[in-house]
Amino acid sequence: MDSGVSIGLSYVFSGFLIMNVDARIGHLNVAIHLNRMFLGGYSSIGRSNWITGFPTKTNSKHFAHDRERVSELIIRISYYKESSLRLYKCNTYG
Repeated sequence: MDSGVSIGLSYVFSGFLIMNVDARIGHLNVAIHLNRMFLGGYSSIGRSNWITGFPTKTNSKHFAHDRERVSELIIRISYYKESSLRLYKCNTYG
């Protein structure tokens, strides 16, 4: 992990988690039904947030017309370095 990257006591359940230098996730957060999460350098998710996406690979009729849809959260800060990206694969969407 890059220096300063931290995840507090939180439930983060996404297919991929990408965090750049000094990105932070605080305590008591829930992030579910996301294919990808990207936190750019120096970005943060504070405390006690509930973050959800509409799940992909489901039999629901919602978004059935959009086969290319991806459920993702992207937080970017303009002064991060691409060379310091780290990719973490989570085994949530087989």
